[in-house]
Amino acid sequence: MEFIQALATGSNLSIEFHAKYKGIPRRFRANTKVTRCTIKSRTVGATLNLSILKMAKQDHHAMNNILHILGDSDEFDLRS
Repeated sequence: MEFIQALATGSNLSIEFHAKYKGIPRRFRANTKVTRCTIKSRTVGATLNLSILKMAKQDHHAMNNILHILGDSDEFDLRS
């Protein structure tokens, strides 16, 4: 996840993002923990790796379906 500032590894972060799923705009919320933070050298900001700690069941199910669709797509390489 791209972020405007660096956060300490182990920090808790609540996130919210929006995506269209099955043609319907959805709001996803999750409580996460920062597992890695890489500060950008040429621009302002940082790249965060997050681990999801808690997410609503319906959001979790929809997110798994979205990742499955992306994983099967030729345009995305989620395994690298």
